[in-house]
Amino acid sequence: MLMDEPFGAIDPINRERLQNEFLRLQAELRKTIVFVTHDIDEAIKMGDRIAIFRQGGHLEQYAPPDELLAEPANDFVADFLGAERGLKRLALIPVSAVKAEPGPVVAPDEDGKRAISVADAYGSDWVVVVDGDRRLLGWAHAGEAARLGPCRRGGPARPGRRRRDPPLPAAGAGPRLAPGRPQRHGPVAHRGGRAGQRRRPLRGHRHPRAALQGDQLSDAQRPVLAAELIRWSWVGDHLDDIRDYLIQHVQLTVLAVLFGLLLAFPLSLAAIRWPRMYGPILGFTGILFTIPSLALFILLIPFTGLSIRTSLIGLTMYTLLILVRNMVEGLRGVDRDVREAAQAMGYTRARQLFQVELPLALPVIMAGIRIATVTTIGLVTVTALIGQGGLGRLFIDGFTLNFTTPIVVGIVLSALLAFAADLTLVGVQHRLTPWARSRGR
Repeated sequence: MLMDEPFGAIDPINRERLQNEFLRLQAELRKTIVFVTHDIDEAIKMGDRIAIFRQGGHLEQYAPPDELLAEPANDFVADFLGAERGLKRLALIPVSAVKAEPGPVVAPDEDGKRAISVADAYGSDWVVVVDGDRRLLGWAHAGEAARLGPCRRGGPARPGRRRRDPPLPAAGAGPRLAPGRPQRHGPVAHRGGRAGQRRRPLRGHRHPRAALQGDQLSDAQRPVLAAELIRWSWVGDHLDDIRDYLIQHVQLTVLAVLFGLLLAFPLSLAAIRWPRMYGPILGFTGILFTIPSLALFILLIPFTGLSIRTSLIGLTMYTLLILVRNMVEGLRGVDRDVREAAQAMGYTRARQLFQVELPLALPVIMAGIRIATVTTIGLVTVTALIGQGGLGRLFIDGFTLNFTTPIVVGIVLSALLAFAADLTLVGVQHRLTPWARSRGR
């Protein structure tokens, strides 16, 4: 059976339901189906084997989904699968196939040598300390435990309470953790022992350096370091992705403001020509502006899908109130004597508008454009939740991986982009209004 884009025109919720029902029927009927799709996520979910073709019908790779995600045949396949193919592969691995390990676990009354041997067995610098009931007491560094002796002092621990060690050496007294690759538990360089190996924290737990109250066996407060907020190695490895997100952010902002100007200009002229329409126009654009952005995007998805159109429609709607109000007020602010002088010189209505009124109203209109642009730059990040978003994708990645570097990079670049856009518009206004410069002198 051949099926060409069978679920392409269906909204995401019903598409998932139909896909699940299709897989159920396929499990019963066991028919051979050639399924054509442009959605790689759909192909991974639906297919037993996937064939990826380049333009012109050239077959690049034919393999099961797990092999395809693990070992792309070339750069074209890797780019087609996307940078998050590792996360996509996790969805194919059942829990039963994951081998669970107890990890480097020690009792609080065991000596430092035992802690070091357990840590070495699992390739970790840290050990997990549990009580007799296997309840977590905290983390301990194997090397520090060796210097301090047993992980606790005194009698048996009371149920429900944590024992704390004497204060560990202050941060900075010894070698620091080396920054690793961008993942939730960044691997750290081996501080001793077997050469060439790297140790990692126990999987499934936060990094032992995370400053969570009560999770450390030490009372010492570790300062938050700049290296823990941003890892420059990650930034260097992801410059291409950051550049692409920045370009997309600029494109969405420019298109939204441009479409907003194209809609706001005739609405403003109508409000000037028929003053009674100004109130309803301003009220309607004000209602659009008060709709929460995420709710608006969700309402648009059934009609426009998860596409750039959804983002642009929502972003354009939020610019209308600011642009219409500033255009109307700017045109109304033109002196009546100036209009009468233009009419006396024989200017037509269109020539008077474009050569007299608009240039004089330009400072007020440019102020509205500046506000709309900066506001749109902030709103673009919200569209990351529907697959767009530009720099907002960095926020999603950071929160998903519990990794601060993408979040910090996204915040800094968003702020710099807003500042650069506002400064650019100020320069454009300065160039287009030479009479304002001469008046200022």
